[in-house]
Amino acid sequence: MVMRRRGVLLKLLVALPSLWLVATLVTLSDKPDKDAAVAGGGGGPMELPPVVRLRDSNNQHQQQQQQPPPPQPPQPPPSPPLPPHQQPDLKPEVIKTKTEEPHEVHPEQGVLLPPHEPSGPGEMGKPVVLPKDLDPAIKKKVDEGWKNNAFNQYVSDMISVHRTLPDPRDEWCKAPNRFLDNLPETSVIVCFHNEAWSVLLRTVHSILDRSPPQFLKEIILVDDNSDMPHLMQQLEDYMAQYPKVRIVRAPKREGLIRARLMGARHATAPVLTFLDSHCECTAGWLEPLLARIAHNSQTVVCPVIDVVSDDTLEYHYRDSSGVNVGGFDWSLQV
Repeated sequence: MVMRRRGVLLKLLVALPSLWLVATLVTLSDKPDKDAAVAGGGGGPMELPPVVRLRDSNNQHQQQQQQPPPPQPPQPPPSPPLPPHQQPDLKPEVIKTKTEEPHEVHPEQGVLLPPHEPSGPGEMGKPVVLPKDLDPAIKKKVDEGWKNNAFNQYVSDMISVHRTLPDPRDEWCKAPNRFLDNLPETSVIVCFHNEAWSVLLRTVHSILDRSPPQFLKEIILVDDNSDMPHLMQQLEDYMAQYPKVRIVRAPKREGLIRARLMGARHATAPVLTFLDSHCECTAGWLEPLLARIAHNSQTVVCPVIDVVSDDTLEYHYRDSSGVNVGGFDWSLQV
């Protein structure tokens, strides 16, 4: 009986570890299937922790970057170049500014509008003297200028319309804050009839260049029925670039006084200033005139009128400290 009990115990000791080993193997083999059933079952996807989600998204992004780009569609072959006669005429865009001045030569005007140069002809009011032995073609133009204008138009056309002039003012006039800051505005009225191109433009530019803009309301050019071609559309096109310049045209010849009255009817400033069409304004010309009117609105003022040579266009001026009284000499010159 003792031997039989020992045999049964021995069998139990051998069978129990075997059963435990078999049960462990069965449990391990069933666990992946259960995990797969939980992940893909009807209960929805399993939510990962935040760190795992971030790592999983990074892995997906890296996988997407590692994927090769989709193949590009085949490009059509380049078209053959056009023959020279069929190629489009591509011209660069030219931007024209309103400050440009025409420098071409007009047959009626001779040498026209040379560029402004500090040492150019006539600068600082210096004379322009032509040589005695002129070419016959130039001599003909000089003679025609004298005939049409009673002055040397050829020399005028050689001088810039923006030429510089000396400052003839007294030192007392040049002192800062000499005049009021709230001076009245003025309309400058310039009457002309068949005036030379360069002389008329030099008059207008001297007004624009040497007048304080806050005091210059406008420049009214009164055309007293001119018939020269350069005073028609050419003048309209040139003055269109200056907003302060207006052109008024008389339908018939009116004469100087009626032409000035016509300009006065078109003026909009409280002060009227009348100038000739062949003059040049120097620095500081306008402020003293307006200052006298600002103190007394019934004042009629007249500036000092210097002389520009009709032959060389030299600017002659004298000491402004002296007394200047208007009058006439025996040749009826002012």
